[in-house]
Amino acid sequence: MCLFAEVDVSQCTVTGRGVQPSGLRANDLAVFHVSTLNAGEGDLDVRVSRTRPAAADEPLSVVKVGISRS
Repeated sequence: MCLFAEVDVSQCTVTGRGVQPSGLRANDLAVFHVSTLNAGEGDLDVRVSRTRPAAADEPLSVVKVGISRS
């Protein structure tokens, strides 16, 4: 009896300006996309770390986009 579905986190990819090594300009939004296609069933947990302390945490918005699998 299998209690947990198989998950392969190596299938997750992150792209976008918010994850470029060169960073962002001041006041730019750090937009990035996380693809979990073929990674298996599970919950997405997003954590953002900073290189410098900030006065307050910035709001984080996660939008789930479904993909039709035929």
